[in-house]
Amino acid sequence: MRGLWWSAVLIGALVGGITGAALMFGLTQAFGGSGGGGHAAGTGRGVLTGADLSARNGLDAAAIYDGVRPSVVVVDTTTVTRRRRDQGEGSGIVLDTNGHILTNNHVVDGATRVQVTLADGKSYTASVLATDPNNDLAVIGITAPSGSLHPAKLGDPAALRVGDPVLTIGNPLGYEATLTEGVISGVDRTFDDGNGDTMQHLLQSDAAINPGNSGGPLINGRGEVVGVNTLLDNTDGTSEFSGIGFAVPIDAAKGVIAQAGQARGQ
Repeated sequence: MRGLWWSAVLIGALVGGITGAALMFGLTQAFGGSGGGGHAAGTGRGVLTGADLSARNGLDAAAIYDGVRPSVVVVDTTTVTRRRRDQGEGSGIVLDTNGHILTNNHVVDGATRVQVTLADGKSYTASVLATDPNNDLAVIGITAPSGSLHPAKLGDPAALRVGDPVLTIGNPLGYEATLTEGVISGVDRTFDDGNGDTMQHLLQSDAAINPGNSGGPLINGRGEVVGVNTLLDNTDGTSEFSGIGFAVPIDAAKGVIAQAGQARGQ
């Protein structure tokens, strides 16, 4: 009996050891293990590491955000009439260390007072220097220390192709410095608002924009501003984003930027 008991114990230990080893091997394969190449079971792809998790659409969105964020400002407006007082908010792009800021014309059109808040949180009163209503662009100016002004890098919108990844930074619905990401959905688009006003040569993107994004940058994968976010379109004509946003190509701003420089004698 004793011999049989020891035999049973020995066999049980061997079976338990084999079962445990098989279980650990299965878990190691399923979760990538350590030192085993880190492959997810059945996918043939490497398990994402901390560095990989920041990349979407082939971009390091966090790094691009850090580079462009200092160039994006909040544009607050006050419009006073005899009957009412309206507040508005948009976004803007720092062009140079002289205080020139690019935004949408509709953001500042008719405003009694324009206030710009830089990325460092400091605010300055702005004046409208030049406007281009046809392209819905305007340049406003502030007087601020040059060290607090971080000009954006401008890119070439003509180099964009459908499918290229893009990002936006702006202040949608009052949420300051919001980043969204998408792709170029179309180029050389025409938008007709139904009231006889038509905009041409627009960039279409599915990066989310909402009221407050107007005047902010559309950014390519190199962290360059290629467009100025201007409007969105949807089936009911409201300002709710449904995946179709439009930006004015940045090269369309050359004229209004030159006008602003002349207005300041620069």
